[in-house]
Amino acid sequence: MAAKKKGKKRHPAVKKEKTPPPKKNTVIGMMVKIYLIHLAAFLFYTIVGMLFINSPYQYIIATVTSVLLYLGLCYVIALRAGNRDRKYEELTGERVDGRNGLRAAVLSQCVGLVMAIILQFKTSGKVLDAYEILYMPFSALIEAFKNGSRLIYFLPLIFAPLMFTVAYYTGRSNLLPQRKSKVQERMEAMQSKKKNKKKKR
Repeated sequence: MAAKKKGKKRHPAVKKEKTPPPKKNTVIGMMVKIYLIHLAAFLFYTIVGMLFINSPYQYIIATVTSVLLYLGLCYVIALRAGNRDRKYEELTGERVDGRNGLRAAVLSQCVGLVMAIILQFKTSGKVLDAYEILYMPFSALIEAFKNGSRLIYFLPLIFAPLMFTVAYYTGRSNLLPQRKSKVQERMEAMQSKKKNKKKKR
């Protein structure tokens, strides 16, 4: 008997699973990330200061680079949070408060606000030490201007709310063009080739 031709087994149609929506950002979660940014900036300032310890521009280099790192991290974290909340709204239809970014940034600076108020009356002791650790990237700037006015201690509190408000709104509004992944580019290239072949036929 002739051997039966083995045909390719047809797999049953697999239903495409819907991509689960990203987790919604919480105010507390974003506050924790801001404090981690403060920690990263403190460590970066310390390391850069040690690397350039013999340079006359030690404090300038450490201050400029750590401030840029601090602002850059605030912007990137807030932008991603805004993008995530926008996608969450699109996939679930549930409304997310657009003020969460600003709210988290402002609340995260409450500790610094209390310390800045205390430093208006007393510029020494443990409060000053804690303040300088929390806002280490701005320490050289504060040191240069604190003799003129103690209000300078309020200046570093502005940057996180400012960056988070702008970047979170940018992510929520999808103002920046989204970069396509390599997989998406390949898929689009394959689809365009198929369309071109059909037109030629």
